[in-house]
Order: sequence, then C-alpha cells, then structure tokens
Amino acid sequence: GVFVDSHPDAHIYHCPKPSLGFNKAYPMDDERINLLYPGYKEYVIDNLKYFIENFNCDGIHLDYIRYSHFVYSFDKQHLIKAASLGCDTTRILNFFVDNYDHYAYDAGFVDLFAQGDEDVVKWVNLRKNIVYSYIYDIRELLKKINPELVLSASFMPEGAYEPEWADSYYSQNYELNSELLDFIAPMSYFKDYGEGTEWIKYVTENAINQVQGKCNICSGIQSYDNISSQQLREQIIYAKEAKADGVIFFRYGDTSVEQWEVIKELFGQWAEL
Repeated sequence: GVFVDSHPDAHIYHCPKPSLGFNKAYPMDDERINLLYPGYKEYVIDNLKYFIENFNCDGIHLDYIRYSHFVYSFDKQHLIKAASLGCDTTRILNFFVDNYDHYAYDAGFVDLFAQGDEDVVKWVNLRKNIVYSYIYDIRELLKKINPELVLSASFMPEGAYEPEWADSYYSQNYELNSELLDFIAPMSYFKDYGEGTEWIKYVTENAINQVQGKCNICSGIQSYDNISSQQLREQIIYAKEAKADGVIFFRYGDTSVEQWEVIKELFGQWAEL
C-alpha cells in the first residue's frame, strides 16, 4: 500500500475482458504490485534488510510469493520483457479478446501450456523466473548478512500434485525454488478445498517428491474457520505419516485453547508418531 501510493502506475494489469468493455489490458485498483515495476524488488529487499539488521530474527518467511492468477501481469514491463524473449504477446492477449471465458475460466490457457504452446510456455516461464528472482535475491541478502537465517515460503498446495496447473496460475514451482529455500509450507488447508483431513497427507507426499536438495516440507495445517481439536489432531498425524519435516499452523490468532492442548501433546510425541 505504501509503495503503490507513491507509485500509482505500479498496479498489476488484468488481461483484456471484452464483457466489461476492455479490449486491452487494464490496471487493477488495489494494492497488488507489478513484480517487474522498476525499483520494486529493491524496495522489498531494502525492507527485509532493515528488519534482519535491526532485530534478532530467526529467519524470513515469504507469504504470497507468487502471482494470484494468470489473468494478471499484462502490464507494459511484462509485455516488453516477454516480447524480448520471443513471445508473441499480441497473440497471448488476443486469446482473451476472442474467447475470454474459454481461456480464463475453462482452463484453455492452462491446456495450451500443458500442450507446449510456444508463446504460452515463454509467458509462463517468464513469470516463474520472476518469482524465482525474488527468492534468489532474498537468499543472497541473507548470505551477506547472516547465512544462518532460515528462508522459508508458503506455497499453494496445487503445485505439489498438479505443477503444470500451478505454473500457469501462480508461476510458483516447488522444484525450481526448492534449491533456494530451507523449507516450503504447502498451504494444505483442507476445509478451504472441500477435502477431508487426510488430504494433508496427499499434498505433503507429493510436495516431498517435488523438492530438490536440502529443502524440507513442513505441512501447512489449518487451525482457523472453526476447525475442531480432533480435526487438528488428524491433520498433524497425517502430516507425520506423510513424513513431513514439521508442521506450520495457520493461524495463531484463531487457535483455540483446546487446539493448543493437542499441539502440545502431539509435539511431545512427534518422534513416536
């Protein structure tokens, strides 16, 4: 919010949406920032540098280190960069002009990526590399100031078991970024996805298979939205069965007294579970 107030042209851009009268990409009126906007990455790095130099931090955790959907990021900087890489950006934009519902809602864009469409692959890979570049530069910052600091990130769960879909939507790839991260927390919030607590095991196992090197997987456990202490217990046990390196609870403020009792009990038994 602070950055966009002083850089009002830094908004992300939505792809064309003819039903709303937009035959060209148009800016969103919110606080999401174009990741290629000049100076923004440096702004992020400078803020992180301030905290790790002035406070006794254990590490840095990156939340929402991704794109929110493939219909965004059609700003001038992304389009110019993509064109320089040989991507036909006019063709990409025209997908949404010609048949918005098919490409934006019916997975037409994802299908093109999965089929290896040259322009779509270049577009998606550009965005994946931008996300990677943020994580890379943050890792380099930690190396310079304190290599002992932990660098972790929350990732969308779909990337664990459907990487092509997640690459298209979020440009957030487990395998690619695992070389830079100490651990990834898949946000396997079962209730939000209409799943049972056993879903955490499925997500965790697939995430472990995606990562490379020394990157750990700590299952993201849902403790908000009226989750019972029994459901919390089941999630922790399923994460352990999946051989998770740990669990991360979201979120602290919504964790009840009864849930904390379960957490304390099972953490004491973690090695035996």
